[in-house]
Amino acid sequence: MRGALLLVLVALTALAGCPKAGADSPTTATAAPSPNWWMSIADGKLHRGLDEAPVGLYVGGDQDGERFAPGGDIEGSGAVGAAGEPAVLELATGRVLKASEPRPPPPFVDGTLTAAGFSPKTRKVSY
Repeated sequence: MRGALLLVLVALTALAGCPKAGADSPTTATAAPSPNWWMSIADGKLHRGLDEAPVGLYVGGDQDGERFAPGGDIEGSGAVGAAGEPAVLELATGRVLKASEPRPPPPFVDGTLTAAGFSPKTRKVSY
């Protein structure tokens, strides 16, 4: 009986030292899994999620042949609403079009062209 009690105490002590999932602890892994594909908002480049984790502002989705098919709104961290020349990021191809050019078909992101690249006006994707 005493041995069983000691075993339970040792197990409880070991579990008490482990952080809970999602707790604010620097040792807890709470990062979301990478999407299959993701497009960098700053430069419109497409990246494979299995090869590299998203960096900065991005849109996750899938690649449909030669075109990108986004699956949600903008995620990640970075400047939103920066001052610059009005522009649109066409998500299917990753091209940045100036406001003076014809508007692309959805999906796209409204924003501005800055020295650091494209900056979205909001985190919303126009579908």
